[in-house]
Amino acid sequence: MNLKIKKQTMLVLVALFLLVEFSIDASEIQFGLAKQYMNTNYNPLIVENLPLLSKTVSSKLRCLSICFNENDCTLSMFNRTNNQCMIYNRYPNIQQEFFSDNDIIVSIIERTIQLSPLISNISWILSRLNTTNIIHTIPIAYARSVAMDLFDYFLTLEAYSGVTYVNRYDSTNLKLIKRTPLPITSTSSAILTYYNKMIFISASYNIIYIFDHVNFTLLGNITCDFEFSEPRNIIFLESQQLMIIVSYINSKIIFFHINSPTNYTYFNSTSLPGGAQALLKINDTFFQVTTYNTGIIYNFKLNGQIWISSLFVNVSETSGVSNVRLASLHIDHLQRRWVMLSSYGLAVYDQWGNYLDKWKVGIDPFDIFILNDYRVAIAQRANANFTLYNPQILI
Repeated sequence: MNLKIKKQTMLVLVALFLLVEFSIDASEIQFGLAKQYMNTNYNPLIVENLPLLSKTVSSKLRCLSICFNENDCTLSMFNRTNNQCMIYNRYPNIQQEFFSDNDIIVSIIERTIQLSPLISNISWILSRLNTTNIIHTIPIAYARSVAMDLFDYFLTLEAYSGVTYVNRYDSTNLKLIKRTPLPITSTSSAILTYYNKMIFISASYNIIYIFDHVNFTLLGNITCDFEFSEPRNIIFLESQQLMIIVSYINSKIIFFHINSPTNYTYFNSTSLPGGAQALLKINDTFFQVTTYNTGIIYNFKLNGQIWISSLFVNVSETSGVSNVRLASLHIDHLQRRWVMLSSYGLAVYDQWGNYLDKWKVGIDPFDIFILNDYRVAIAQRANANFTLYNPQILI
């Protein structure tokens, strides 16, 4: 059974969930707060603190559901097959059953946040990011990289007064959680990678340090004097037992066998023109590499035992940005490539290398982290800032 409610203004409809039957007075009901009750493959939706416009109350309250459409809303509510409340912002391809109208409560509430039907439209997302007034900014000397740890905290490096610090921040408001000095040589070109409960820091021209992710205890290091010349990004291909590092000055991609979590053996390298800068793992047989000076992204795909390279896209020729400096590369759940241009801001491409849109942001932005709800954290090198943009997109 489907219930349709049409209204000229955009509405969200909420029905409250309780597992037991009982009588309740309207004054006891807390409206405007909805929480997801189970995980689904249809993007469960969370809505909080939405103002109530009107309400109706019945004696038996059974379930909670939310839906949204620009013109009308179809409620899919109680799922009898598992006796759970199903909360969707996209409808599953199954029929959802209702209790009778006398057994549900429907509240009409005003839309106060943009929901997710438009997430496939990258121009809409970038517009939301560009116009949001929810922006958190903190100063960080030589902010060049950002990662997220197992606790959902942001990690960044800070080089200050001859000391390298690793800083941990709340990912909702950039509140400083912990600032820890590291027993390593300080450098303004340090890059941080988080992997398998460890932090890898390329903080000198020929060495990478490995730290525990909780107390930042030094666990070991990786050296390769004849190949390293300012190492930058690192990725791990588990099924191939490979660690891959890019080295900027000599523009090399360097391959290591993984012997243990803190032990690696060099076995090969290859060169690219233009200053190899960033790595992006697509899967264990496919990764991409950027060149900082020439603004090109290359594919590397495993064919048997051989890595075959090919052009993914020339950002310098397709982005409409002059003097491209390609600092970092990231991917979202729609396989779009978010390319950070330190000379401009952000350019976005689809998975085939077609240009989609761009966003001019920051001063010398160098790295980016994209959360599932499209909050975007950007490390800005020149003005020494770390900034979090919240576009208020509900996924």
